[in-house]
Amino acid sequence: MRPLDEYIRQQLNDHAARIGKVLNADVMAIASPILPGLEVRVRHAVELISQRNTTLAIVLETNGGIVEVVERMVDTIRNYYDEVVFIVPNRAIGV
Repeated sequence: MRPLDEYIRQQLNDHAARIGKVLNADVMAIASPILPGLEVRVRHAVELISQRNTTLAIVLETNGGIVEVVERMVDTIRNYYDEVVFIVPNRAIGV
């Protein structure tokens, strides 16, 4: 991995850790269209968390997408979390 890539990854991880600490939540960032396959990545990311909080904070930046994919992501998240907080720093366009 290039040094700049590693620096950016570390900065993102540090910011996510601070958000998680303030909200007492696990943190996930989604910065993409909501298209088939994203729900698999979300499920995989959630399943990798070994010591889970009861709250998930999702930093969301999207141009929208397919509602069925959102429904599958919601089903997965509901299996693991009691509460979900959305942080929309710029935009999240609905379909």
